[in-house]
This record gives sequence, structure tokens and C-alpha cells, in this order.
Amino acid sequence: MCSYNAVNGVPSCANDWLLNEVARNQWKFDGAIVSDCDADRDVFESHNFTDMPEESVQKILRAGTDVDCGHFIKENLKSALDTNAITMEDIDLSIARQFSLRMRLSHFDESPLDSITMDEVCSPAGIQLSHDGLVQSAALLKNKKNTLPLLASSTSSVVVIGPNSELDQSTASYYGSGNHCLGDFTLVDAIKKFVPDTTTVAGVEEVLSEDTSNIPAAVEAAKKADRVVLAVSTDLIWAMEAHDAASITFTDAQTELISQVSAAASKPVVLVIFTATPLDLTDVLANPNIGAVLHVGQPSVTIIGAGDLLFGKTSPADRTVQTVYKKEYQDQISIFDFNMRPGVSTFPRPDCTKVDAPDSCERGTNPGRTFEYKLINPPTTFSLSKVQAFLENETNLMPKIEDAKLEIDSGYKLQITNTGAMNADEVVLGFITPPGAGENGTPLKSLFNFERVHVKKGESVEVTLIPSLTDFTLVNTDGFREATPGDYILQFGLQAEGHAFTETKITVA
Repeated sequence: MCSYNAVNGVPSCANDWLLNEVARNQWKFDGAIVSDCDADRDVFESHNFTDMPEESVQKILRAGTDVDCGHFIKENLKSALDTNAITMEDIDLSIARQFSLRMRLSHFDESPLDSITMDEVCSPAGIQLSHDGLVQSAALLKNKKNTLPLLASSTSSVVVIGPNSELDQSTASYYGSGNHCLGDFTLVDAIKKFVPDTTTVAGVEEVLSEDTSNIPAAVEAAKKADRVVLAVSTDLIWAMEAHDAASITFTDAQTELISQVSAAASKPVVLVIFTATPLDLTDVLANPNIGAVLHVGQPSVTIIGAGDLLFGKTSPADRTVQTVYKKEYQDQISIFDFNMRPGVSTFPRPDCTKVDAPDSCERGTNPGRTFEYKLINPPTTFSLSKVQAFLENETNLMPKIEDAKLEIDSGYKLQITNTGAMNADEVVLGFITPPGAGENGTPLKSLFNFERVHVKKGESVEVTLIPSLTDFTLVNTDGFREATPGDYILQFGLQAEGHAFTETKITVA
């Protein structure tokens, strides 16, 4: 699928280099390319890439876009053909790709999915799957003095405060309410299952609102409640299709709400982060009045499962899926910089362009991914030991990448032991640091494999992580992957801060 945006100045659905040269020629993609809905129209109307719509049709078809999710091609195809902007051969090629793909996907056969009814979707198994999706994707970012799990038996009342306190599927889901199984199930409902005396005060009504007039009411509610849960961050008003996030920080109103409520509460506050957008959490992680920070993403169906995480029925074990930089980063790297390598940007800093800046305005620097993960006092603890490394030898001869097999005959068996007091999932991570890490755009490290396992308290589970041959290659400045000799450091670790990574080395000659 080609996207709405331009890549290096050319709309992706009209980008011959991206779709034909890279996707089809270099990557050997042999399917059909479909536009994101109305992205073809954007080529002409939003990007102003051509003077006439017929020219846009030509650019789109010849760049390799086969299917228009929208009406732009339908409205302008005949005119483009009549004016010789395109030929029947252009049309035939796209049709052949479309129907070849549909045949491969058995679109002309009866689909077994057509017989699935809404009752089956909303079956206990379906609801449990929704629950498991939220639980498995949640990441615990802070847990000071074992704030989590909360104890339902000793919690007399809870107040849920924040613009996302009553966020439900109808606002969290991309396509609105539709038919969903549990109705408007919110974080308040999830907590009520454990503590019936659960109330809510928004404090700040919407995620983008800067109205602070209701914060005093939230502060008073926080003073009276036994425990306070802050439900903050973003929803689809903040960022969605055709609307980028304006910032990677909380609004001033949310920042003030967090500060005042956490200071007023009698016990450490639990902060629940609802967001699919990267947010700089430096200040909330450093706030001594916030005992725990739980990142639950942007639930797409329902918030069922959040209560289980807060009250210890299950333990959060996931990692955040984004590298989040400090808030200053948003004024250091231009939105037009599509460079995927760490290093100095080729574009001026955005904050330099906001004023009369000299031509020598400095460039920002993409710091690269560090994969840092620090957590104090997880609900349960684990230990990790390397059981066995099965290597043919300490020096592996790297064949040419085009002749290489997918997997190398080297891997690592590791033992993970649950040393805590509850059964829980844990994720074993395998990182690889290449030779010359951090130099000339070389990655600092990469995640080459991981394994999520459920370990009962007091028991051990063995996992095997095997790097692929391509993990011992690097992408050069022209975008091509090359076998790269040198020393590669492999690390295996868990989530707890201070945990010593198990480490080994492979030398590629």
C-alpha cells in the first residue's frame, strides 16, 4: 500500500523509485500495490504534484500503483486515455496484477470467514482474546515501592481522573463505535470490578483541551479517595489519519492536572498512559508522587483487562514499541527528514526556521535507537542464565548475502526462572551490537529475536534465540544490505533495572 505522504519530495503513490525500483526490482515484490484511501487524489489535490489530473493518473499508474482505494482514477481514467496521457497497456498491466493477486488469495471461492456471525465474534473466546491483547501489550514503566499491584481487599475507594478516564471503544477505535461486544466499557468499569466504590472526575475534559477550570474539582476528589488513578495522554483527536500529532509532550493542562492531583493524593498515584503516539514521559517518571506508570497503548476494541493489570490478576510484561526521545527532539529534526540512519540531519533544525536564522543554522542529530528499558520493582522478578551456546566454531565464515541461507547454525539456549511471588509472563530479549556501532550511521544495537514465555513462580523455562544470517549484515549509505565482517556482541536480558545482561561474541570473518 502506498501512503498519503511524499517520500523525498515525491508522493509515494506516484513514486516510481519507491514502487518500481525498490519494491518490485530490488525486493522482488510480485503482488499488486493499492493506494491508501484517497491517497491517489492527494497526488493531484494535496501535493499539487502535476498541473492536470490526467498527468497524475499517468504518474500513478506508471509508478506502479494498481488499485485506487477511492474514486480519483475512476473519475479521470477515461480522460487520461483520451488525451494519450496513458495507454491501454498501462491499464492492462494494473488489471493483470490485481486479478493475479485475487486469484492467489482465492477471492473467487467461497470464504470460510463469511459464515462467522457477530455472536461468534462476541463469544467468551472472542472477548477473552480482546482481554489478552490489552494485557499482553501493556508495559510497566515505573513501579516505585511496589505501588502495583493494588490490593482490592484493602482499597476502600478509587477515583479515576483525567481526559481518558471514560475513554471507550467508541472513541478509541479508529472506525467509531460500530458493533462491539461489551458496550462502552471504560477504565472506570474495569476498576469497579475490583473496587465497587470507584468514581471519576475528568479534571481536563479532552486530551487537547487547555481548560484548567475543572482541575480544582479533581484535586478535591483526589484528597478524599483512598487511591487515585490518572488516565491521561492521547486519543484519536490528538493524532490520526490525515492529522499528525503536534507535539510529543502532554498538553499544559494535562501536565498541570498530573502535577496537582499527584501532589494532593494521600498515597502514590498510578498513571495509566493511553496512547499510540510517542510521548516524553521524563517528568512523570521523575515525579516522586507518582508511584507507577502503566503504558497500555491505544485500545482498539475495549479496555477490558486494564483492571487485571492494576490489581495483580495478571502481570504486565511487554515493552514499548517505540523509541521515545526527549521533548527537545521535536525541534531538532525536520519533519522532512526521512533518513533512517542515526547521525546529523541533512535538513535545518525546525526551530531555526521559525525565526530569521542564518544560513549556517545547525542541523539536529538523530541519536538512533538505544533500546534502553529501565524498571524499578516489577511485580514479580526473574533471573536469566545462559544454558548453552551451540556454535559451529568461534569464527563463522559469512557467505555472500545472495547465496546465504535464512538461518545460521548458531543459537543460544537460555534458562529463565521466576523468582517472584506470582505466575507471570516475561519476555527474553536478544540484542546484537555490530562492529563500529554508532559510527557513520551504524546502529548502536538491534533486536534480533525475542521470546515471550509464561513462567510459574519458582519454576524455570528454557528458551532458544537464534539470530538469522541477515543480523550479521549492515545497510550501507545507498540503502543496500551487505555482509559485514567484524566482532558482533550478542546480549540477552530481561526488564529489571540493574539486571546484568548475559553476553557473548561472534566474530565474522
